[in-house]
Amino acid sequence: LEFRDLLTPASGFQSGQFRQIENKIGLRKDSRQVYGGKNYKTKVHQDDLNKVLESEKSESLFTLIEKWLERTPFLASEDYNFWEQYKAAVSKMILNDKKIIEENDILGDFEKESYFNQYNATEKMFNSLFNESVFNKMIDEGQFRLSYKATHAALLILLYRDQAILHNPYRLLSKLIDLDELLTTWRYKHHLLATRMIGKKIGTGGSVGAQYLKKALTKHRVFEDLSSLTTFLIPRSDLPDLPNSILRNLSFHYDI
Repeated sequence: LEFRDLLTPASGFQSGQFRQIENKIGLRKDSRQVYGGKNYKTKVHQDDLNKVLESEKSESLFTLIEKWLERTPFLASEDYNFWEQYKAAVSKMILNDKKIIEENDILGDFEKESYFNQYNATEKMFNSLFNESVFNKMIDEGQFRLSYKATHAALLILLYRDQAILHNPYRLLSKLIDLDELLTTWRYKHHLLATRMIGKKIGTGGSVGAQYLKKALTKHRVFEDLSSLTTFLIPRSDLPDLPNSILRNLSFHYDI
């Protein structure tokens, strides 16, 4: 471990480029894992500090994606409201699942109660989709980050990704999830490497080493809301049938 004496106090915290990447992707200051009770910028080299500060002030990829999603038209018309149909399908799905649990003779009372509690939590999560004030409260509590309108649009894209006009939006959202997962995987491997090499020793930059890296794994995710949208999936067979007028708008068509 003598090599560490040659590195101290150098560390990855000094990488201005990586901090710029994190900021441009959309990692918020209040979401960063704090070390030493100091702002992360105190470790950045002075030559890179202005660029890091500029990256904080500019619009991030997350913000741009959120604004784009909020502009996505919703499946609603004068005689059709998708979200009302979707809400009914969700209620039907949850009631059917609860009925299966209730009629399952293999499960004991304790197991049934546990499953029902899980479904009640799931139902609460679904209900937040249909109540903007409840959803915004959950944003304030840190359970969501993506806005109410943007979440609706992203879910719409996920549910009807087979429609021609939604192919590319779905691919874009998938790539954003890939980006988040790749960065998380890199951080995880960094954590494993640090654990294997130095155990629970302090890092060369003065942090708690592997423990800091472990905590940053979850705190530094940016597009977790997108990957968590699968929570709101329902069986394809239960998806509301869309009127022809809306299906036409979701496909490529030509007027002759």
